[in-house]
Amino acid sequence: MKLKTIVLAVTALTAIQASARSVSVPTARTGEPNGAGAVVTCTQCHGNNGPAPTIEVAGLGDDVLQAGDSVVFSITVSTNDATGAGSRCGNARCAGFAASTTSAGTFVVVPDSGTRVGGSAPNDNEVSHSGFIPFDEAGDKTFEVNLTNLRPGEHTLFVAANDANGNGQTGGDRIGTTSLTFTVAEGEGEGEGEGEGEGEG
Repeated sequence: MKLKTIVLAVTALTAIQASARSVSVPTARTGEPNGAGAVVTCTQCHGNNGPAPTIEVAGLGDDVLQAGDSVVFSITVSTNDATGAGSRCGNARCAGFAASTTSAGTFVVVPDSGTRVGGSAPNDNEVSHSGFIPFDEAGDKTFEVNLTNLRPGEHTLFVAANDANGNGQTGGDRIGTTSLTFTVAEGEGEGEGEGEGEGEG
């Protein structure tokens, strides 16, 4: 039992160190309330200094969503101040994000999108940036995400974004959050056929 405890402690420490350097995002850092009702974001591992980045979600809820379908949408993170860049993203600041939903579906990776998925709960995993990703010259970075196996009901997308200076430290980073409510309708054909055959014969 002692050996297992040591291994778990080292694994947790490695995950925390990696997340502080914008390589990966630990779970429950999206601004979605956890089971205890607490709300946590990137500030668990990054400082929050200066103007927050803006976050735009496009393509989610624009059309009628049906249960069982999938939807590809974009999350754009924009820096409000491009100064103070570190070395990890060249001459630019680093863009990052993490997103989750209230059990609306399952995120899968869009190829070449600079994202990764984590968590194993059915219909309730998370999607985030992968690696050190610089803002473009306009100060923007757009990530494409794919939410599959949609479930009916009203859901909320939670997004936390990081505008990091890329120096490997917690200071000089900037955090922003947003949320978006969307609805998934019952799938076509559900409930059809009820009562068919009554009176036959």
